Amino acid sequence: APASTWPAKWKITFLVPAQTQPRATFPHRPEPVLADLPTAWAGRHAWTVLDADFGNGGRFITLWRMWQHDPQRPPMLHYVGVAPDARGLCVHPELALIGSDLRPGFHRFLLDGGQVSLTLCLGDANKMLGEQVFHADTVFTCAPKDKWLAALLARRCKRMAALQVVLPPQALSSADMACVAGWLREVGFVLDRPPANLSSSLTGRFNPH
Repeated sequence: APASTWPAKWKITFLVPAQTQPRATFPHRPEPVLADLPTAWAGRHAWTVLDADFGNGGRFITLWRMWQHDPQRPPMLHYVGVAPDARGLCVHPELALIGSDLRPGFHRFLLDGGQVSLTLCLGDANKMLGEQVFHADTVFTCAPKDKWLAALLARRCKRMAALQVVLPPQALSSADMACVAGWLREVGFVLDRPPANLSSSLTGRFNPH
C-alpha cells in the first residue's frame, strides 16, 4: 500500500512492495558502464543513476541485481527512469506490482526496505528532465534528438559522471554521429572513441571545463 504521497502537483507516490526481489541472474554481456559500477560505487554512501532510456525497465532490473549481490555496494541506490509511458513494465515480474497504467508524471517506489528508490518520470523526456532536481553519478540515454536534451542531461550530472549513449539498432550515419557527439561535447561531456560500427553504444564522462 502507498506509504505516503507528495503534493498532487508532483504526481509522486511512495510505494513499498512486499517481498519484491529481482531474480539472481545476470546478463552474459553487460553494458560497459554497468560493468564498471562495482568499482565505481565501492565505499560510497549513495549512488544515483539517471536512465533516460528506461524502456521496459530491464536495465534497472540488472543494476538492482548487481547492487544486491555486491558486498561493497552503497547503502542507498537512487534510480531515475524516464520513459514515454509505463506500458513496457509488465514485461518484468519484478515490476508487475508497479503496474502499466501509471499516469504521466512522477512516481516514486521504495524497494529493499527503502534502500532502493525508483523514480519513474513518464512523459516527454525534455519536460521530465527539466522539472527534476538531482545530480547523477551514472547516466544512460538514447542518442539525444537535439542539443536541448543534451543540455538537460548535463544539468542532471555530477562532475565525472559516467555516460553511456545507447545507439539505435540501425547504425547511425557518420553525419548523425557527429551531430550527437557535437551536442554532448558542447555541454561538457568528454567522449571515448566512437564504436567502429556505430551501432552499439557511445561512452564518456561529464567533465566540463
